[in-house]
Parts: sequence; C-alpha cells; structure tokens
Amino acid sequence: MLCQLQFFRFCSPVFLVSLPFDFFEPWTGKLSEPGPWFWPVGGAISTAAAVWLLMSNTKVLIAILNLILSRFSGLKAVTKTAISYPMASKFRTGLTVAMFALIIFTLMIFSILNGIGDITSEQPERVTGGYDIKGTISPDLPIIGDIRNSLNMSDWTVVAGASNIPIEIKEVDGENNTYKRSSLISVEDEFLKSTQWKMAHFDPKFGSTDRDIWKSLLDNPNLVIASAAIIPSGDPFGPPDRSFKTSYLSPGDLKEMDAFHVEMKKRRSSSEPQKLKVIGVVERLASGTGFGNDSATFYSARALTSK
Repeated sequence: MLCQLQFFRFCSPVFLVSLPFDFFEPWTGKLSEPGPWFWPVGGAISTAAAVWLLMSNTKVLIAILNLILSRFSGLKAVTKTAISYPMASKFRTGLTVAMFALIIFTLMIFSILNGIGDITSEQPERVTGGYDIKGTISPDLPIIGDIRNSLNMSDWTVVAGASNIPIEIKEVDGENNTYKRSSLISVEDEFLKSTQWKMAHFDPKFGSTDRDIWKSLLDNPNLVIASAAIIPSGDPFGPPDRSFKTSYLSPGDLKEMDAFHVEMKKRRSSSEPQKLKVIGVVERLASGTGFGNDSATFYSARALTSK
C-alpha cells in the first residue's frame, strides 16, 4: 500500500502536465498552435506540477538529505530541527513554495520579454526584414494588375509580393519521411534582394553571409530557406504542433549546417512532389511577422506547379 501511495504521489504531477491540450478546450478554447498564451499557461502548470511533486515526496527527499548529512553529526541535528516546522504543515509550506516559484517564474518571463523588446527596438529589421508595411490581399477580392502601377514609386524603396501556398512536406533521407503540413511562401525577387532577415543556421557551401544565402535562391530555384519553426522544441509538455519538423537540427546546434533535401507538394492535390534543398534557417525572431507565421514555413523564389 505504501509503495502504491508513493507511486501515485510521483505520477500525479506528471499526469497533470501530460493531459492532452484538447482536454482543456471547453474552458480555454482551441489551443492548436504554440503562441503567446503558452508561456503563462505552460509555466503555471509546470510550477504547480513541480510543487506538487516536491511536497508529495518530502519523506524521500528528507531520507536522501539525511543520508548525505549522516557523516556530519552536527549538521544532521540542525537539519532535523530546521525541517520539523515546515513539515508540520505541508499545505502551508507548499503554498509558500508555490508563491516563491511563481515569483521567480514571473521575473524570468519579464526578463525574457525585456530582452526581446530591446532587440526589436534596436534591430527591428531582424523581425520585419526591413519592411514597414504588410498588406494582405483576399483571393475573393484580388487586385487587378501590378500594384506598383497604382503607387507613386518615388515614395517607396522596395515593394515586394509573396503568396502563401499550403503544402505537405517530408525529408528525403532523414527520419521524418512522412508528409506533414507546412507552408511555402513564394516571394518575388525584390524580396530576396532586399530582406534583412538573418540566418540562425546555414550551409557555408552556399555562402558566408546572410546576403549570400538569400542570393543563392535567386540563382537556383530548387533551393529553399526554412523558418526556425522546423526545429523541434524538445519540450515534452508543449502543445501539439503537427507541422513539419526536421531531424537534422536540434536546439543549440552550431550555426553551420549541412543542406538537406525535402519533397513537397501542394496540400490536397494529386500533383507530383518536387525535390528541393534546404540551405538555411532564418532566426526565430522572424517568425510570425512579415511574410511568415508561427508554424513550419519555407521561402522560395518559385511556386509549386505541376510539371
């Protein structure tokens, strides 16, 4: 019975954070993609689970502590005196630990947000690519002709267009060899010539600078650049993200990478898949702004068409 109780105490927090996210949808709405909501929700759940795990296994922790301090008789006596009061009321101690953990978690979140704010204010081109305005055209209300003919181009430095194509993609030689959903952003040459997005990873065979990598897409239409969302987060408690993830890169890898081949085709189409090579990955700062979004995205100078 004691063994079963300890097992329940250990597994209960794990069960709490392992629940599928659709379990909470009646109260939170659909949580299908990672977003700004995930930091406070995920942090609160992780904090509650950690405190629950700690306070449910105090006997085990005290036994380990006594074992370590058994060689020092003076410290062992002081330790027993020090923990007797907190352990007399585990609920009160648990609330105290939880409040302290939430304070530390909040401070970390604010420090991260302040750091991101500094980057976006000091180097906004890393987020926007150097563009100031983004416009979206509905397929139901298209603009006839070239929009440049309707603008006074002396007022604009660069005007570039892009189209978002829903695709399915898989690695040719990698571990992720089943088709997963993604998006292909087909951009005009003006975007490739002017964007100031920086690379998080790139293959040095195609250039030594960010500008060289973008220029490679102009020279070879079979090359693509991916968003940082293709790199697995490695977070077992994160929300489900069923878009494409690569097996060639992991968080913390060096900037230099080896290019790899992928096959992509238009989603829900009978067109033949096309083989393209990924030569770089843009910074995560570029995700969700400009010509991108939060899920796995690829940028190319071409559009997928049936051969």
